[in-house]
Amino acid sequence: MTTHAAVSRMRYVGLDVHAETITAAVADADGAVHEVGTIANEPAALRKVMRMLGPAEALRVCYEAGPTGYVVYWQLVALGVACEVIAPSLIPTKAGDRVKTDRRDAVKLARCYRAGELTPVFVPDAATEGLRDVVRAREAAKQDLLRARHRLGKLLLRHGRQRPAGMRAWTQRHEQWLGAQRFAVATVQLAYDEYRAAVSVLVARVARLEQAMRAGVATLRPAQQALVTGLAALRGVRDVTAITVVSEVTTLTRFAGARRDHQDGERAPQARAGGGGLGLSPPPRDDGAPAASPTWAAARRGRGGRTGAAATLCALSHPGGAREGTAVRGDDDCARAPGLRVGDRPGREGTAPRAEARMA
Repeated sequence: MTTHAAVSRMRYVGLDVHAETITAAVADADGAVHEVGTIANEPAALRKVMRMLGPAEALRVCYEAGPTGYVVYWQLVALGVACEVIAPSLIPTKAGDRVKTDRRDAVKLARCYRAGELTPVFVPDAATEGLRDVVRAREAAKQDLLRARHRLGKLLLRHGRQRPAGMRAWTQRHEQWLGAQRFAVATVQLAYDEYRAAVSVLVARVARLEQAMRAGVATLRPAQQALVTGLAALRGVRDVTAITVVSEVTTLTRFAGARRDHQDGERAPQARAGGGGLGLSPPPRDDGAPAASPTWAAARRGRGGRTGAAATLCALSHPGGAREGTAVRGDDDCARAPGLRVGDRPGREGTAPRAEARMA
């Protein structure tokens, strides 16, 4: 079969997916768009519709990203059907077109997909999606903890109880002070104890979820694990923050303009000596010396001894590309990105002549 014949047989399918139903529409490569119908959101019904529409290699399916997640995507992939999940905010919309039904949405998806006007989102694998769920559960627990602490604080404020001056909130001393509070009215004491118990439960929940996040890193691909390690080596970035970033973006290499943007950032004024404004110094060890991070060392050993955001991001994006005594590989432009040499700081040799000139 020729390429032209294969393209002419291609069918573009738009699905409007809901929790209980799926409405499908199909657009032929050289024909009109028409509705297929509405089916139950079940694997057997979806499999039947795909078989009715044609062979798997002749189908291109899309649906909007939404609360149903990627279940339909993985079901179609298992059937051998090419599928993409579309970013809803980037779907073209006509001015004044406010009528929105399942049928119209499916037809619109099929038509726009055939015209190449839709933008797909990145679909994470099962391990990354599972870690993302834990990360978002922790974020929800942190928000609940903040609300519970506010309720407890407002109860104390209503009864004229304020912590002593100089005592920081939610430290060990503050917890001891909270435990010593007693109220004459039994109902007030009961409410106070319940608020404190709620705070304790949420603190324990956040700790469990953070531990689950750290354990979940082992389920990621080696490149993602290396990215977590590299991000955690940056100043001011905790392991929880690094895991959150990786769970959401998956990998930095999927952003086409990432290296170019960070290379352009290196051409900024050299007031950010040594990359301090971007937090590129490794965290100190317990003895006060800089930590020995393999990824950080690889970024510092870029061509010509340069350092900065471009070299670091290249090392993180290509964790296996840097070796002892070699330039960061994967993108030569990143290795050659202009920046200060290691050790350059304001007030040292690089700035002394200018200071003397100003004094003269």
